[in-house]
Amino acid sequence: METKRSGFSMIEILIVMGVLSVIAAVFTI
Repeated sequence: METKRSGFSMIEILIVMGVLSVIAAVFTI
């Protein structure tokens, strides 16, 4: 999965961090 698109890596990082934060919040509750 090595696709280089203009201005797409930052969005992917933000989405991944958001999902990880949600999962962490669910597990901490």
